[in-house]
Amino acid sequence: MKISLDTNILHQEGFTSQHMQILARLADAGLVTLHMADLVLREHDSKRVLDTSSKIQSISQNLKDIKKNYLKSGAPTDKIEKIESLLNDINNEAQEVITGTTASWIKLLKVSKLEFSIDLYQQLWDDYFIGCGAFKKPKNRDDIPDAIIGLCITTAAKEEKMVVICKDGQLKGHLASTENLQMYDDLASFIASSEVQNSLKKLDSLSKNIETIKDIIAGARFQERVFNYIAAHQSDLYYSCWKDEEIENTDLLPIPLYGGIRIDGPLVETITKIQFGTVTCIEPKHFVIPLEFSANMPICFAGSYLDWIHLPAHDKELIDFDSMDGDGIGEASLTREARVTGQVAIYFLEPMTADSIQAHAEFIGHDNCKLDIEYIPGKLYLI
Repeated sequence: MKISLDTNILHQEGFTSQHMQILARLADAGLVTLHMADLVLREHDSKRVLDTSSKIQSISQNLKDIKKNYLKSGAPTDKIEKIESLLNDINNEAQEVITGTTASWIKLLKVSKLEFSIDLYQQLWDDYFIGCGAFKKPKNRDDIPDAIIGLCITTAAKEEKMVVICKDGQLKGHLASTENLQMYDDLASFIASSEVQNSLKKLDSLSKNIETIKDIIAGARFQERVFNYIAAHQSDLYYSCWKDEEIENTDLLPIPLYGGIRIDGPLVETITKIQFGTVTCIEPKHFVIPLEFSANMPICFAGSYLDWIHLPAHDKELIDFDSMDGDGIGEASLTREARVTGQVAIYFLEPMTADSIQAHAEFIGHDNCKLDIEYIPGKLYLI
């Protein structure tokens, strides 16, 4: 199975996510081959470098301000200068580190690059002036990168059917109308597809022990113990956090969102509709289960004081509004129900039999337990 990923999927998943590790397992077994437009990899690396540099500059400026305060009070600044030196080193090494991780990922997944051949230039500029293909309108320069990526993918798909994982609206719409292309919005839905699940089952069937372990993990008792652990006070759900692009349906908020939205862990006593998905083996000591539940979530976001003040009295009482700045923008806080998605990763700290897994499941979280459980937040959908 040939597959290709768009830039936004790489930004969303990174190279070490649970979904990416499943993809690596499929690639290692020869069940999928990954084909990436060279521009996707360059865009991905460029954004990571720019983001890193921008954050370092912000930290550096704050350190300069702190250093000024220290100097005015006569306090020593040697520790601050050490941090400044380390930040400078990180900034100088960022390009090499980031491109190095991409090169390692390409090697691990045996990625084939889709080059933009000279023969495609005429098609690119025809689409540019007419406003078709991946272009939203004629002569829209912002769409040139997506158009190049689209042409690389559609050219490769002429030879053989290809799966494309892409959530960009215009590019996705263009590719969806192309023969030989099957579209998915994200890696999660691709991995959940029957074709991929069947491939994973074939891999697992090679080991009787893996199949037995999957049955145990899929059992109600095991999953109950797992959820009780991650939902305990000061455990994984307690420290979970969702921001910005991880949150959907923000238009359902009582007042318009101006930015800076953050949702912390759920009010545990309100959790309902707990559903575990299909167990997946990434390697013999590493399993993953999708998890979904509904709960009331504490939400903070930037909103307008005028929008808040004009709400009906009942709705206004549901929102705490403070920290208003000179422009009338402040912090709104409320609690709202949401559908929460994510994954539970299960790691065996040593080789284990089916019987020992059952036994250790009763002591998840204890010092001597050989099961390491981790909740990994996914998307959050306001209701």
